[in-house]
Amino acid sequence: MCNLGQGIEDRAIEKGIEKGIEKGIAKGETIAKMNIILNMYNNNFTIEQIALATQYNVDEVKEIIAKNNNN
Repeated sequence: MCNLGQGIEDRAIEKGIEKGIEKGIAKGETIAKMNIILNMYNNNFTIEQIALATQYNVDEVKEIIAKNNNN
């Protein structure tokens, strides 16, 4: 393969890896925030307090709790 083609391919691979890393980080942050929400809920914080602390709206907090709380 010529150098130009190889350079284009290498750059495309780099971009793909970067996007994958970004998605992984975002997913990890979301999971961490969900764990915080559930922990706060299980420690008797109000839905409003949880929403304020996590910057999620009240409906999002309620949905996360409903989907993930095993109590």
